[in-house]
Parts: sequence; structure tokens; C-alpha cells
Amino acid sequence: MLSSSIKLLDKILHSNDSTLIGLYNEWIAEKEYQISILSLSKQQLQEQGIELNEIQSNIERLEKDMSIRSEAFQAEKTANKIEWKEVRSMLKENEYAIEIIRFRQFNKVFTDSVMYAALIIDKNTKDHPELVLLPNGRQMEKRNLKYYRNTVTLNTPDQYSYDLYWRPIKNKLAENALVYLSCDGVYNQLNLEMLPVKGTETYVIDQNQIVLLTNTKDLLSLEEINKIDKKKETKKASNNSQYVFCGSPQFYTTNTTQKTIVDLPGAEKRHRR
Repeated sequence: MLSSSIKLLDKILHSNDSTLIGLYNEWIAEKEYQISILSLSKQQLQEQGIELNEIQSNIERLEKDMSIRSEAFQAEKTANKIEWKEVRSMLKENEYAIEIIRFRQFNKVFTDSVMYAALIIDKNTKDHPELVLLPNGRQMEKRNLKYYRNTVTLNTPDQYSYDLYWRPIKNKLAENALVYLSCDGVYNQLNLEMLPVKGTETYVIDQNQIVLLTNTKDLLSLEEINKIDKKKETKKASNNSQYVFCGSPQFYTTNTTQKTIVDLPGAEKRHRR
């Protein structure tokens, strides 16, 4: 998902080092396996004979071997040595950082089932990020995504997307909170802020402001924080000034019979508020 990871993968695949490529593939499988067992209880881990420390040790061994063979991997690994507590330290009251992760379900062996996990932290998170599991990943990526696209294309009411993609996460968030969000998989294909809230005339953007990040570690970039703070101050200053909003353009004349571009749902309402 991340641009840096894509560049790293490209460098490794074009290195012509079959051993390095093999190590990288094994490392990806181990990381995916590690994520997949987040949903297992201690009892389930014991019943399946899964040793978390052994998995972590194997990941570290693979990383060490790859670092020896690849300067690019070593540089990426060094840049990624950031813990969730460091991200938490950058959050203010009523702010959240959410990392959405796509992974295959594990039941003694990897299955074809896909799950999504949302890791949520705020300023007051203590022991570990809060986990929200979305188990129907394949359905979210196929039938549900097709439904979402059809409602946007045909300009028809969307009765289900909010409940499927956002409500389980929203249940963990305070109203009017600022959300720093890093997406994965199908979430990169959704306009989350414009999902209509079922049973109301509001949208996700009316509940929470979402700031998209490549990775939640980007919050540690002072330059990024300064840009976001500057936007906040500009918005506050504009509240006391005269301004004009332009939006919801009319793409066709009244005489046009065939219209291929539909109006963005909620656009006119948003600009009238």
C-alpha cells in the first residue's frame, strides 16, 4: 500500500538476487501471519501451538539477513523503527490515529478469506491500540464495492456502505473528532467522508473530519503537522471574513439529453451549510 514499500519491493524484485527475493517473500508471509493471529485469544494460540515470540524472532532473523544483502531494505527498516506510543504522543484531545490493515485469515494454515483490522489510538490509549475487526473482507472487496460504485454512478441512495465500511470504526470515535487515517485495500477505493449515514440526512464528514495519511507514522513529521495546523488556523481565520464557496457545478445545459457525469452526492448540501 505505502509508496515507500512499493519502491522497496521494486528494488528487491529488480535486484536479480534470488536469495534476497526469497527472503523478502518469506518475510511478507511471516508479517501477514503475525497480523492474522491478532484475532486469536491466548487459549486459541495455545491450542494451535502458536508461539508469538518465535514468530517475532523469525521476522527479526529475516530482516537481519535482508539488511545484509540489501542497503535499500536496511534504510527502510531504519526509517520504520517507530512505535505506536510515539504516534500517540503527537495526538491532541479529541484526535485519533487509525491504521487499516488488510490480511488473509489464518486457521492453522492461510485461507482464502480476507479480513480487515482497524488499529485505533488516541491521546489516552494505554496498553495497546484498540482493535476493530471487519471479517467479511472478500464481500467488502467485491459485492459491497460494486454496490457502492453503482450508487455513486447512478446517483441512487446508498443504504449499506456506511454500516459495512465505517460504523464499526465510528463506534470507537467521539463526535466531531479529528481522524488521521491510513487506508489499505478496498478503503483506498472509497470516499469515506461522503458516505451517507443511514437513517439521517448527514454524511461521515458531518461526524468527523478525516485527514488521509500514507502511514500514521507521518504524524511524527513536524513539517506535516505544521501544514495541518496552518490549515486549521486558516480555516478559523476565514470564519471571521467574507468568503464565497463554489461547488456542485452544473456540467450540462438544460438541452443535453445524455449525461455521463453525475452530481457528487451531498455536494450542494455541503456548500449550502
